[in-house]
Amino acid sequence: MRIHLAKRTAATFFTLAASVAWLAGCSQTRYRLSADQEAYCTIEERNTDPRWAQPSVRIDIDPRSRYFDPYDPDASPMPPDDPASHRYMHLVAGRKGWKHWEDFGVRSELENPQWRERLGEYVELDSDGEVKLDIDSSIRLAYIHSPLHQRSLETLYLSALDVTGERFRLDTQFFGGTAAQYEHQGNLASPTIIFVPGTGYVVAGPFSRPERNRLTLSNDIQATRRLATAGEVLVGFANSFALEFTGGDVSLAGSLANFSFIQPLLRGGGRHIALEQLTLAERRLLANLRAYSQFRQGFFTLIMIGELGVRGPQRGNPDTSLQSFSGFGSVGGYLGLLQQSQQIRNTEDNLRLQLRTRDRLEALFDNELIDIVQVDQFRQSIEATRANLLDQTNSLALSVDNYKTQILGLPSDLPVQVDQELVEQFQLIPVESYPIVDAVLSLQRRIGNVGELLDLDIRIADLASSLDGLQDQQLDDVELFLLETQAVIATVARRLRSLATDIERVQQMVSSDEQAEDAAGLKSMQDSIEQINAELAELPSRFQQALERLDDLLNQLTEENFSESAMQNRDWIGDMLTICRTIVRLQSLLRDVDSEPQRSLEEAKGFVESVEQLFEIAQADIERMDAVAPDRERRMSAEEKELFRRDRRRIVTQLAELRTGEVGFDAAVAELRRIEQAFSAETRQRTLNDLTAWIQSFVQLVERLALVPAQARLEVIVVEPVELDADQAFGIALANRLIS
Repeated sequence: MRIHLAKRTAATFFTLAASVAWLAGCSQTRYRLSADQEAYCTIEERNTDPRWAQPSVRIDIDPRSRYFDPYDPDASPMPPDDPASHRYMHLVAGRKGWKHWEDFGVRSELENPQWRERLGEYVELDSDGEVKLDIDSSIRLAYIHSPLHQRSLETLYLSALDVTGERFRLDTQFFGGTAAQYEHQGNLASPTIIFVPGTGYVVAGPFSRPERNRLTLSNDIQATRRLATAGEVLVGFANSFALEFTGGDVSLAGSLANFSFIQPLLRGGGRHIALEQLTLAERRLLANLRAYSQFRQGFFTLIMIGELGVRGPQRGNPDTSLQSFSGFGSVGGYLGLLQQSQQIRNTEDNLRLQLRTRDRLEALFDNELIDIVQVDQFRQSIEATRANLLDQTNSLALSVDNYKTQILGLPSDLPVQVDQELVEQFQLIPVESYPIVDAVLSLQRRIGNVGELLDLDIRIADLASSLDGLQDQQLDDVELFLLETQAVIATVARRLRSLATDIERVQQMVSSDEQAEDAAGLKSMQDSIEQINAELAELPSRFQQALERLDDLLNQLTEENFSESAMQNRDWIGDMLTICRTIVRLQSLLRDVDSEPQRSLEEAKGFVESVEQLFEIAQADIERMDAVAPDRERRMSAEEKELFRRDRRRIVTQLAELRTGEVGFDAAVAELRRIEQAFSAETRQRTLNDLTAWIQSFVQLVERLALVPAQARLEVIVVEPVELDADQAFGIALANRLIS
């Protein structure tokens, strides 16, 4: 008997061990991989039609993505948690929490720590580490990092899981289990209360009874299958062992097989009921695969123009909506960034032209040729343009950040540089001409400023030398002297606008080590600065009073009092001339007047090479125009062809005249060489005057030269007319529109 019991016990425990081993194989990793395999197979069943077939529909995130998880998906470390909230993970309501929360460690950040280092593997980075953002790099970045694209893939994957779940519900499902129950009963029964007739309720017991020690082992397995008609078939088998360890070690074995079949005939029966969920899931998966194909097209338009145009895959029941056009169109995405960049360039060009016009107007106002109202109105227009430029710049920065975060899935702090090559071909005036014109005009302003300072210094010195013998002069000479003094004081008064800034910059130059060798000059300059600083606040009003006093003096000057007036005002005029000379000296030091015109000549010679490049650009544009000319002429009438050829000849002739004409580039280079050769210490002022005239002519040459490529590029642009009626438009939309 004991040998029989031992065999049965061994068999039972072997069955238990096998069951535990089988259950251990049903791990999280196994279920995840099994679900992936079934979902991908389900998708591939439908991914065969070339109209919507996709090369890959896996949800695995690219290892280069910032959202890639480098850890084991089945044993991932805990993400960073809020400290105040995290304490509830370990102690909640005074009870200890689960102690294994951090068994796999704690990660320091959620995003992939290596994604920034791997950017250079698939996009171009400049020397500063900025991403060069063009069409190709934008598409690569979006497919690797965009959560929107990943969400569409995962929605498609979840739709496949819905299908596999419904298929599993209608497939044969097996269930097996083992149960062990041990029961012990002592040899004494507990006392109890019983009713005895004639006595009443009394306590009886305890009573003796057989001792029992019984172990019951149950093994069962069953198979269930739902039928396509809503029926259900159940087949089961159960086997049990009962082992009694007292009273002779008795054992009992029993087996039971059962079978049941249920088929609803009325309510809830039929294939239209049983297969409804599976049919919907299968159809929805196919629809989502098609939707993902459309989504990839819309995802490209989202990257390019900021408009997705499709809904993409959906798990729920999609609604029906009708989109209408409001009448206002705009472009976003990458092309929107280029559009905003071009608008900024247009505003900068407008501001550059306005600043040139303002300088001319201020020069006219300084010479009392126009009223101050005209200048102030134009200044107000400039400030409005500057405000508009600032708004556009801020808007572009915001658009770039939104593009990075919302479309590409990148953080806003990632430095990027938007590539402008796509729109540069539509810029008619070469951008290379802008810095040349700006530099030439800057040199023109500097030379004009230097010339004015040199002229003022000479005029002030002449007036100061004539001041001592002024009372011995004739009336006309005194009047001429006062008029010249008035003109000098008015010019210096105009230069007072920047005096405070000039003094601050001169003080920095005086305190620097570069000027330390000229101690006497520094001491004199420092004394002048202190003198001017003491009177700085009163200088504008003092100069205004001086101009009014000179004006009154000129009005009251007569043959009888001119000598006396000269004597009475000599000291005051001398003080004003001293202040004027100090201001001119400070500004001359700041603008390094002593190095002129040598410095300006060297800078002017540097323009020659830059303008040579403009000629090369113009010649290249003319050659490109000639290359497309035969193709354009094939679609022209005879009259249009003749006009087109005449325009081309005019552009070529214009470029030749700008090169070799009487006032062309070659003549300008020869004139600059003559000015340089004629320069000497005695001809300093004459050289500055000649250089000023040369720059005025040269800037006009550059501006005219910049128009030649613009004309040639304009001739290359072709806009083909498109004839489209309503029926054709409807057919095209029906065949190609993403949302139908």
